[in-house]
Amino acid sequence: KASRIDEVFNEVRAGLVPLIEELKTKGTPPDATWLQRDYDLDAQAKLCRQIALDLGFDIEKGRLDVSVHPFTGGSGPTDTRMTTRFKKDDLTEGLTGAIHETGHAMYEQGRNMDPEWKDLPVNQALSMGVHESQSLLWERMVALSRPFQTYLLPKIKEFFPDFPEVATVE
Repeated sequence: KASRIDEVFNEVRAGLVPLIEELKTKGTPPDATWLQRDYDLDAQAKLCRQIALDLGFDIEKGRLDVSVHPFTGGSGPTDTRMTTRFKKDDLTEGLTGAIHETGHAMYEQGRNMDPEWKDLPVNQALSMGVHESQSLLWERMVALSRPFQTYLLPKIKEFFPDFPEVATVE
């Protein structure tokens, strides 16, 4: 119910607003200049494709392309199409977009394929909320985890050998 959502967000707001204000006034922003460099767009596309495949995207039942804004669509579990975008001076945009959209795509590809269930509610995506939860699970919970970073750094270095060591995970 909306009243429950209001309760949750009021509690989150009460904790976050003061924390954000404190960080703005007392905190030191992280130095991210090491990320601001020239990243070949074709290499980014290849890296993101490999990551999507490694996460479980089935290329036999879908595809990954480039568009103005990342999205996932298609006609169902056997035809799932996702897109992402890349910026020459920002590796993180393409990576986070690809991982997020891979979450959507894997949710689609994981739906029941039994022809007996075709066109029945049990074979449809439950809701946009569930769909988004799956993409955010991969983008925020998995991709920001230390174990994922241990996987990611060698992948990045495979496509960008001069990627700085400042990103090394301990």
